[in-house]
Amino acid sequence: MHILRCYQDIWLTLPEALRDGRDASTNQTLDRIQRRMRENMPSFPDLLPNDPSRPALICPQSDQEITYAKLQDFVRAFDLGLPCPAQGRPRVAVMLPNGPSLALAVLAIANRYTMIPMARTVAPDQLRADVEAVEADAILMLEADVPKVQLDSVLTVFVVHPQPDLTFTVTPTRPPTTTPEATPDHNKADDVSVLLFTSGTSGKKKLVPITAYNLFAGAVFTMNSVSLTASSRCLNMMPLHHIGGMVRSLYAPMLAGGTTICCASFDPSLFWDVVEKHNPTWYYATPTMHQMILAESEHRRDALAQSQIQFIINAGGGLPATLALQLREVFQCTVLPSYGMTECAPIASPPTDYKLEREGTSGRPVGPDVAILDGASPPRRAAPGETGRICVRGFPVFPGYLTSEGINTDAFEEGGWFDTGDLGCLDQDGYLYITGRSKEVINRGGEIISPIEVENAILSAARDPTSILYGRITETLAFSAPHDVLQEVVGAVIVTPAGQTRPDLRQLHEALGERLHQPKWPALIVYMDEGVPKSNNKLQRIRLGQRLSLDTLTDAIPVAERHYEAKCPPQGSPLTLSIPQTSCQIHGSQAHSHIAEAAGSPDVVMRQSPVDGFLQAVFFNAQETKPTVSKLAQALRSQVHGYLIPSGVKCVDDPIPLDMHGYIDEKAVDEAIRNLNSSPGDSSSTEFRVRELFAQALNQSVDDITASTDFFAAGGDSLSAGRLISTLRREFDIRLSGDVLFIHSTVGDITTIIEEACAKNAAKEKTTEEDLPGCRETRSSTNPLVLLIQLIPMLVFFPLRVGMQWTIFVFVMGETARLFPPDDELFGRLLHIVLVGLASRLAIGIIAPVAAILFKWVVMGRYRAGLYPMWGSYHTRWWLTQKAIRVAGKGVFNYFDFTRMVYYRLMGAHIGRGVQIHEHASLGEYDLLHFEDNVVLENCIIRPFAAERNTSMLLAPIRIGARSAIGLRTVVAPGSTLPPNTCMGPNSSSWELGSADEANRTLNSSNIPTPHWIWSLLVIEPLTLVAGFAYRLPWLAGLIPIVMHYPFQGTDMLRVIVFWFTNPSRIGWHILARIYYAVVGPILWFVAILLIKGLLDLTCGRSRPGPASKMSLRQKVRQAALFKMLPGGSLAPLTRLIGKHYELVSITIRLLGGRAGKRIYWPSVGPGIQDFDLVEVGNDVVFGSRSHLVTSDGSGRERVIISDGAMLGDRAVVLPGVTVGEMAMVGSGSLLRRNGFYPPDTVWTGSKNGNAIQFPTITTHADKEKQALSSSSSSSSSSGEDEKKQPRDTTRPFGRAFYQGMANFFVIGIPGIVIYSTLMVIISTVWRLLGVLSGLLVLAHALRQDHYAFAREWWQPFSVYGLFCAVVSAVSFAQTLIGVAVVISTKWLVMGRRTEGAYHWDRSSYNQRWQFFLTVETLIKDSYRGIGVLPMLSGTAYLNLYYRLMGASIGKDCALLANGDPNILLTEPDMVTLGDRVAVDDASLVCHLNTRGEFELHPLVVGDRSILRTGSRLMSASSMGKDACLLEHTLVLSGDYVDDGCTMQGWPAEPFDGKRV
Repeated sequence: MHILRCYQDIWLTLPEALRDGRDASTNQTLDRIQRRMRENMPSFPDLLPNDPSRPALICPQSDQEITYAKLQDFVRAFDLGLPCPAQGRPRVAVMLPNGPSLALAVLAIANRYTMIPMARTVAPDQLRADVEAVEADAILMLEADVPKVQLDSVLTVFVVHPQPDLTFTVTPTRPPTTTPEATPDHNKADDVSVLLFTSGTSGKKKLVPITAYNLFAGAVFTMNSVSLTASSRCLNMMPLHHIGGMVRSLYAPMLAGGTTICCASFDPSLFWDVVEKHNPTWYYATPTMHQMILAESEHRRDALAQSQIQFIINAGGGLPATLALQLREVFQCTVLPSYGMTECAPIASPPTDYKLEREGTSGRPVGPDVAILDGASPPRRAAPGETGRICVRGFPVFPGYLTSEGINTDAFEEGGWFDTGDLGCLDQDGYLYITGRSKEVINRGGEIISPIEVENAILSAARDPTSILYGRITETLAFSAPHDVLQEVVGAVIVTPAGQTRPDLRQLHEALGERLHQPKWPALIVYMDEGVPKSNNKLQRIRLGQRLSLDTLTDAIPVAERHYEAKCPPQGSPLTLSIPQTSCQIHGSQAHSHIAEAAGSPDVVMRQSPVDGFLQAVFFNAQETKPTVSKLAQALRSQVHGYLIPSGVKCVDDPIPLDMHGYIDEKAVDEAIRNLNSSPGDSSSTEFRVRELFAQALNQSVDDITASTDFFAAGGDSLSAGRLISTLRREFDIRLSGDVLFIHSTVGDITTIIEEACAKNAAKEKTTEEDLPGCRETRSSTNPLVLLIQLIPMLVFFPLRVGMQWTIFVFVMGETARLFPPDDELFGRLLHIVLVGLASRLAIGIIAPVAAILFKWVVMGRYRAGLYPMWGSYHTRWWLTQKAIRVAGKGVFNYFDFTRMVYYRLMGAHIGRGVQIHEHASLGEYDLLHFEDNVVLENCIIRPFAAERNTSMLLAPIRIGARSAIGLRTVVAPGSTLPPNTCMGPNSSSWELGSADEANRTLNSSNIPTPHWIWSLLVIEPLTLVAGFAYRLPWLAGLIPIVMHYPFQGTDMLRVIVFWFTNPSRIGWHILARIYYAVVGPILWFVAILLIKGLLDLTCGRSRPGPASKMSLRQKVRQAALFKMLPGGSLAPLTRLIGKHYELVSITIRLLGGRAGKRIYWPSVGPGIQDFDLVEVGNDVVFGSRSHLVTSDGSGRERVIISDGAMLGDRAVVLPGVTVGEMAMVGSGSLLRRNGFYPPDTVWTGSKNGNAIQFPTITTHADKEKQALSSSSSSSSSSGEDEKKQPRDTTRPFGRAFYQGMANFFVIGIPGIVIYSTLMVIISTVWRLLGVLSGLLVLAHALRQDHYAFAREWWQPFSVYGLFCAVVSAVSFAQTLIGVAVVISTKWLVMGRRTEGAYHWDRSSYNQRWQFFLTVETLIKDSYRGIGVLPMLSGTAYLNLYYRLMGASIGKDCALLANGDPNILLTEPDMVTLGDRVAVDDASLVCHLNTRGEFELHPLVVGDRSILRTGSRLMSASSMGKDACLLEHTLVLSGDYVDDGCTMQGWPAEPFDGKRV
């Protein structure tokens, strides 16, 4: 460092001619010296002090620090294993959030590779383009960002895993294909350490290479310029992916041995927290940041009094003199302007004793040689005070722009000068003043904005038929407009074609919302009808704001007053030529007639809104006509300019007030408006205070702010939003995220958030980790012994069951053929093989559950209540027992109610008399279940098991009192004690006992009237057998070729039967018979049901609504028979063939008696329908999975009506008599009460006290436009009383894409869907046969070898059984591996990596591809007797590995599907991020939103040690902090966040303050 300082000092004193390179000998000497300096430059780690106690980096959020010793070791050891290229260094992009991790990555990667910082906020497409432009070899990013960018196929992606000690580890997303022979050592002086982009004003960004020596020199000069020492502490809130942040805030402090406090982002409140706690001595920030810090200081006097800040450095724009003086006055320290750029940092800075005596200066040169050159050739230095081009040379100026051909030095002029592109002058004392910007970039408060990016976004919107700007803009030009605080903002010149109306700022912002980040939106518009300023066909952006003589914008200027019109100057006009402009006039008279016509009401008075300056339409006599802003906007868009469209509408029922002369009484009109704006009691005290704060931030009257006022629509921007958030934090003493106002921008939304936060603060007691339940000691999910044990169900249990069934089959068939030889009749042979098959199934139905019962008692004994660490000894035994029970099934014990009671009692459950348990009820941990007399359990979940914090297993007893009833889909939590006569309705939980009511008892299916058992025996069971026989008829037909030739008699019938069965042709017929069964069987079954139903309708009559007491015997028989044949109304066997979502499903519903409209989106699972005759579903209805349409209960039967365009969310329960109105939306897990009416266009969700909760109706912009169009058309067509009302268009994206041909991609039709669905059914059927057939073939081979083990002795059955099991075990496990590989490969080939966004059916092929993938996924879902591969691996590290391979980000030792009996799996794993030791029971982590058929994907995040219990759901875009818990039956709404350590319960979720254990 000392050598560099000496060299630079000496070089700057040399004569100008020598520095210009005109003397050859001097040039050689200088080159030799510089070469020696570069050769002797030590590596970066060697420049750092090796001090284990001195902090180098501090994280203020966690109060962790990295010492210099740790930093030195980390940087030295950091190696990504990338091979050395032939030239240069491997290029590594870094896309990390600001903070210690990014700081550490910059230092470590720039030491060994070429580091390329990337902003995380950049769009994925732009990121890919940037990565390709820099030819990056690898990129580092967080796991959460990997699915967003999808770069795995382009380059090596390293996932960064932050560690508690602030360091991080990295893992590649895909393993390296080769091991590099050599990896690079630390960078030498001439190696490119950092590669940066310029701002790209010419349309193409340039690449700026920063060598290791440039970086070193820049840091040294910065350190010298502000006299940094080991005691200096930098508070950094600047982004570290810019040169200023890297050199000033990171490298310079490190070389000085000081400390950098790395903040994740800028937050003025956090700034003062850091000042108070960590004692920084200086900071570096932009003018905008200074403004907000000063504003916050007024409320942080204590922190200011403790401040040890000695100097402040300004960056990112000119420092206004008033702001500099204010900074010095508040902080009582030195304030230093500065100047630098990507190509050279630093350039200038004042001395440390600077007193602000030279207004406007950027300081004196602090490193390079700086000159003001004129425009002559060759250029000459300008005299002091004379303006010219600011040029630099010498260290640390970059070597030249990087191109595909290498370093290009064309940017350097004669004498080695580099033109910065800025204009300025030097005074007599060498102080630099920047007088203008020759560059075209827009420097908005330190944020550099490319005008080309803005222009491209505007023109793109103008070409988009769905955009509000479509066809309304032919040319545009973005330029820099002056702003009083931000220095510069974006202005836009717009050219509108003849005959089109001008779009205003509101319409422009609406169109740019999905295309540009909000700070890049234009803040003013200039209309030029003849074109935009050009010279030689190049846009003239430079100095356009000055040429237009635009006044400096302030936040107080209303939006309406930011519209101007001007005449375009002739092409080639000099930049000094002024362009006259005038403000666009906004008068009510210009639009009055159009507004009156559009609204159909002449009684309208125009006012100008004081909020935004736009027109405000006040309608009188508005009892019937209630115009809205959206309707007017739609009607007026093609008639008047955008700035003439009212921003507000007021409706007064009274007539227009007139004065005594018949003119409008203006004062009376104003009084009427004031009365509308403020009425007593219209808002809470919280809301009124929020309105006041909004008004202050917007510089408006509180009377003009209502609950629906949108902050940004009313003129707010990001700067004022930051101020408002800071004020709200102080006012209500709550925590608010920095982006809350951008997500929830209305007064009403913010009020709700604040009230919830205040309520939490009031009720919340501080809890420590010790207060939270969960085991303190944990076990590892990757313990080798545990991993081996977890393969037992696949390798042992399943083969034992299958082997037993087939061993019984071959021996029984052989022995019965020997003892009772079948006759020569074909029917006798067929009957023989069928009866043997039934006998083997009956035998295994007895043996398997009995074996599972014995296994449970031997391995577990009695279940013991307590908390146990997962993957410990007790949990492993529980897991193994649960899998044994699952594989075995209930068998014959599930045939009747009394046999189920026997089974549960044998398992250890305490069950009283008269207990009724639904066959599909989910029970477990039986010793801990206590059911008293006459308890009734519907299809519910009652498990004493639950996951607990820190991957713990909770076992707690459940007691249900006598005569209690548990409703459909209700969850009883571990540890629950329900008193006698507790009647819980559907979709509830034991945490919600307050909603239990005796009226719920009649809702249970057990109370539905049934006929006498004799009718079941004589009618119902025979009809069920007929339907079952029809299903199996194709299989029986397929058996005929098999039994055409029957085995002959022999001494060893086992050999005879096996050899006979394994004949190749017979195996082929067996496979074909099973295919017949899978493909033709469901069709014949459905036909049989139609015939049986038709017969029952003819003899018993169709279902009709009515009370249960009046139901006739014939109706009871009919109802019971259909319930038996179609349990839950499931058509799954048929829909697997014909597609689950499409018109063929609607046809089957109609054939069964239901009323189904057009374009219905049916779900993948369900809906469960009791009686099709009582269900009416309108057009364009969208169903979610696993919903239930209940038409019958103990009170009687009623119709269920779902009207046009409605949506029924997943897991909703609709009780008898419900009517869902047109376009109503019923959310996930809703419970619709009996005989309830849910009006059109309403929104409902949840389940509280036996009914759903109505939410405020949220109308999307697209819906508003459609409603406006619909209203307009209906208005214009309803002049005559006899005219019919136009039907409402309820078509959703699914219908538009699939039935109306309006998709922008190829849509596979119903024939194609039927073909690939049927093909997958065939493949899956054959796939499941392979294990058994392999066992038979191997057995035949072994018998032919005459092994003694298979001799006709007493051990022969055991030998056959053992061989069968071994072969089935090997084959089924191999099938598992292959099936999983096929599914994973299909996912990546068909789906790719999912990213957040909208994927509506008519705009994206995503849903179509997803449906195909789900069809392929049945390959592993149907395995293991329909249990599926993934449930067999529940709670294991194998399942975590599977989901990681599917793209999920899963931490260490997570337990997924922990209870072992899941109903739903991760549907979008690559959108899910789970921390360490997260436990998920049978809960939903679903990342998609299907809102009336509009499909969106959003990520989910769950923090460390958090848990989701059975029946809970984390909706798309929501997240959980660390140690959080969702109890049973809990819904976290989309976008919500569960705080660290918080327990939530309810649907929707609310904080839970009780004890969960």
